[in-house]
Amino acid sequence: MIWRNLLKPVRALRSNMRDQPLSYRVLASTLLWSLLVTTVAVGAQLYISWRADLAQIQARLDEIEKTYVPSLVASLWSVDNAQVELLLDGILRLPEISAVALTSPDAAPIVRGQTEDVLLQRSYALKRDGERAFDLGQLQVSAGRAGLLQGLRERALGIVASEAMTIFLVSMFVFALIQRRVNRHLRLMSTYARRLDVTRLGVPLILDRPRASGNPDEIEQVADAINRMRERLHSDIEARSRAEAEVQQHRDHLEELVSMRTAELQSKTQQLELQSDELRQARDRAELTLARLQTAQQQLVESVKMASLGQLVAGVAHEVNTPLGVALTASSFLEDQAQDMRRAMLEGALSRGALNGFVDTMAKSSELIQQNLQRAAHLIQSFKQVSVDRTSDGRRQFEVASFADALVASLRTLWRHRRIEVRVHCEAELKMDSFPGALGSVLTNLIQNALVHAFAANDEGVIEMQIEAHGAERLLLTVRDNGAGIEAQNLNKIFEPFYTTKRGQGGTGLGLHLVYNLVTQKLGGRVEVSSVKGTGSCFRIDLPRCAPLS
Repeated sequence: MIWRNLLKPVRALRSNMRDQPLSYRVLASTLLWSLLVTTVAVGAQLYISWRADLAQIQARLDEIEKTYVPSLVASLWSVDNAQVELLLDGILRLPEISAVALTSPDAAPIVRGQTEDVLLQRSYALKRDGERAFDLGQLQVSAGRAGLLQGLRERALGIVASEAMTIFLVSMFVFALIQRRVNRHLRLMSTYARRLDVTRLGVPLILDRPRASGNPDEIEQVADAINRMRERLHSDIEARSRAEAEVQQHRDHLEELVSMRTAELQSKTQQLELQSDELRQARDRAELTLARLQTAQQQLVESVKMASLGQLVAGVAHEVNTPLGVALTASSFLEDQAQDMRRAMLEGALSRGALNGFVDTMAKSSELIQQNLQRAAHLIQSFKQVSVDRTSDGRRQFEVASFADALVASLRTLWRHRRIEVRVHCEAELKMDSFPGALGSVLTNLIQNALVHAFAANDEGVIEMQIEAHGAERLLLTVRDNGAGIEAQNLNKIFEPFYTTKRGQGGTGLGLHLVYNLVTQKLGGRVEVSSVKGTGSCFRIDLPRCAPLS
């Protein structure tokens, strides 16, 4: 019953759209389908964000247990109330933490923050271990719901606004394309057919566009069929006129000639009607095929972009794992050293040499932790910028050298286990005002193309990327390899859509086609390729430093 009520507006809209022009029906179908897909996508993204935020809060609570709880135990044991207050305030200042409460057997409870609308709450027992265990109290930390929901609302608004703009632009483009490429010619042919009479049979139907030099498309075929029909009608009418003249000359055979000509005209009229129905059916099939091909091509291009972004995420996760592992090992070692030092102090066996050794160990381990955390932060920042560029594809000013280094670092796992070396040479302080997302897609596809086509699985090789100024307003980007090269007869085909020599082996035929479209349309540049079989390939891209506005 609920589904019937929900489908009533859709059925009413469908019934009303049957009386509308073809372009409006296509526009309405595009908008409805896009709205459905966008709703599902937004819901999935918000659910993933909710799960990620909950995992982050759990990690924050684990971090409090590892870092703040030991310090609170030490401060409570030494009755350092100022330090206890400072630690509680520090916990409250952590992101996602809304309230903190400390209860101890010998003192009044200490409560900080807002205790209402709690999402997650965790309690920690404060005990001092030694020869005899002492219960010093309990720490309770709460994470609020308001901040998490506010973040989800902001992300939802951003996603909905972006998707709405995309749906609107794509729908307007499809509407304008159908209006220009199909409807205006159909209206011209309809007007011509309505005005066609015996006096205008000598005037041919001429479409308002240049005629194709090769095979005509469906619109031109319909126009040619109408002109052929007009010529046949003209010829038939002239034949009928001659027949009537002959009838005047041969009155004796008047009835026989009239019946014969009438039968011929009826047969030809039926044939013309059948041909007209066949032409209309062919036009409808051609329009449906064109729409399906455009949808399939757009889906394939989007799948290539998403696959590239997935490889980027996997590469950065692998790169960040190493420095974080080193930092975790160093922090565990420091914890063990601190416990040994505390044990020596309690036993009265602490010496100056042991204290100096502990200080040196602390300094070296802290330096090691800081270096590895800085490295991980740098990798995450690079990935954050690259991923934002890939997903938003916005225009901004950026430094080319750091952009190229961050991109290559995020893709390093593609050749980590192969004997491939990727080198980047870029002039210092070279800047662009362009679309980093589009430029990143171009470089990623060129590197992936070399990895798939230029080198076999166990081959050793070099991929070199060189970026240099080309005058005051342009730059030259060169990507070359010393791999297998490209056959001479294939050089003029590699930028065509769906052309690949590795079909079924990882090639889709869209990588270099996407490179060509982004360079020539989005970035306003030129791309050319040269290759000799067996010595490698070289792609040269000439780009303006300031991308065109449209």
